[in-house]
Amino acid sequence: MDIREEILDYINRNELSGALLLTGQWGCGKSYLMKELSKEMSNHKKAAIAVISLFGLDSVAAINNRVKEEYVGFMLGTLGRKAKKLSRAVTNVVKDGLNVASIAASGNPGLSAASHGLSAVLNYDVFGLYNVQNTVGKDENQRQFVLVFDDLERSNLTKKDLLGAINEYVENKKIKTIIVADEDKISGDDYKEYKEKLISRTISVSARLGRPKTAQLD
Repeated sequence: MDIREEILDYINRNELSGALLLTGQWGCGKSYLMKELSKEMSNHKKAAIAVISLFGLDSVAAINNRVKEEYVGFMLGTLGRKAKKLSRAVTNVVKDGLNVASIAASGNPGLSAASHGLSAVLNYDVFGLYNVQNTVGKDENQRQFVLVFDDLERSNLTKKDLLGAINEYVENKKIKTIIVADEDKISGDDYKEYKEKLISRTISVSARLGRPKTAQLD
């Protein structure tokens, strides 16, 4: 099998024994491949693949928020970031309306109380209402939810916390998870230790996605 077929084989298998690692030097095309595969499978409604860059993310909460944004985005039938921008835009419009109403009321206690109550509702995190699962949609629209964490080596988190956060999705939520990284730029015993617990299959990519080498961990 070539690299593309191996990735699809991992996604389509019924069982989940761990995460898949796609590793190779910067510029070999591994990130591009995952983004294109995500678009293709999403367009054909075969799977909902969320590609999340870990670059600059410095907390587990930040990672979880990005995952939830992408998940909600698929639930709403659009990209997570666009959904969030839309949510913010609607919130701002309503808040502007409340401000105008408050001024027009000239201190009317009834309208002021109503405005305060609506503002409190708007401050509530709407994304917190959704629980990330290994599928999105219902009935004939149901699809498998797949996570792709890119730029592992560029995250600001310790590898222990980072891989621990990813493992929550693999082990507890049973979500097929693909990690994209340049292992040559990762060092430390923590990474080696937690990698063995999390990753069950590795695909090594040479320049321009040529001559893949695969390894199966026990």
